[in-house]
Amino acid sequence: MIKKMLNIIKGRQKPDDILARLEQSGSEGIRKRLDRLGEGSALHKKDVQAEFDDYIWTMTGELQNDSDIQSLVASYQAEIDQANATSKKHSFLFGESFSTWFKPAAALAGAAALLAVVFYSPATTVPFDTYATRVGDQRIIELADASKITLNTNTQVRVQYSDDARDIYLDRGEAIFSVEKDKKRPFNVYIGDTLVRAVGTEFNIFLDQTNNNLVTVSVLEGIVTILNAADDNSAQQAAPPLLEAGNAVSITNASSVSAKQPVDLVRIAGWRSGQIVFHDISLDEAVKDHNRYAMQKIVLGDRSLASERISGTFKVGDSQALLFALENLLDVEVQRSGNTVIVSKQKS
Repeated sequence: MIKKMLNIIKGRQKPDDILARLEQSGSEGIRKRLDRLGEGSALHKKDVQAEFDDYIWTMTGELQNDSDIQSLVASYQAEIDQANATSKKHSFLFGESFSTWFKPAAALAGAAALLAVVFYSPATTVPFDTYATRVGDQRIIELADASKITLNTNTQVRVQYSDDARDIYLDRGEAIFSVEKDKKRPFNVYIGDTLVRAVGTEFNIFLDQTNNNLVTVSVLEGIVTILNAADDNSAQQAAPPLLEAGNAVSITNASSVSAKQPVDLVRIAGWRSGQIVFHDISLDEAVKDHNRYAMQKIVLGDRSLASERISGTFKVGDSQALLFALENLLDVEVQRSGNTVIVSKQKS
């Protein structure tokens, strides 16, 4: 038996030999599959692979603890590691055609892996590419299909491209997604249990972790759909909500989407160009937005200041300019303590 396995590993036994062995096994199920698949030379690679896997699995089940088999597996462990690291193909033994059926390193590694159950594993998944910015930084990422992601301050995304989809995971922060059209591969952005899907469009997503992970989706161009990430392929998602250019929604979870509202184009265009723009907003909101970009955080020492309204445009991370404006416009005093700045009402 071991000699037969070694013959397989060394490439001496071809697909036709394997099929002959299968035909002799007496398995009605295998015979039916062979009849359906036709001649060995015309078999689809995946069909041959499935029959071969069944054959190897059956033939080696009783040998997994055999000392010769264990020695063989140990001797080829380095080649298994090399094949796993360098090959983008499935770890089984097929190349582009039957004429190159057993290729040296990958063939030995694949056959040795089949000999021991402990090495029998599914195909490797597509890896993630992770991109992030620190507090106060911004960055533009160009993806493989020429789509772009503009990362705002303290943002992280993970990118996973496959033949069927372009999947992005927004772990924290805010980003603008400029999507190249590809109808065969939808562009999916996952934010917790929410999925925003587009084909070719541009939209902004802000994950506000200081506000119960509130997600704000703002469409700048085109149309996106809002789905539940867990049910994005189910029948109930046949007519998902659409969000057109110029509109935004807030999402507390995938099943709770707010009414449409106008996109805050001034704010989004501002951060995209490295500026924080406040237009008649409360001081509480302004401080919160500023703190996203600055290591030195502003704290309102007097909560009665929270409702004061301010407007202005400031460079991202320019705390001094904002504090100067507050001191002169709202008659407040500023106290600095390490990485904290306390803003309070002037003492009379």
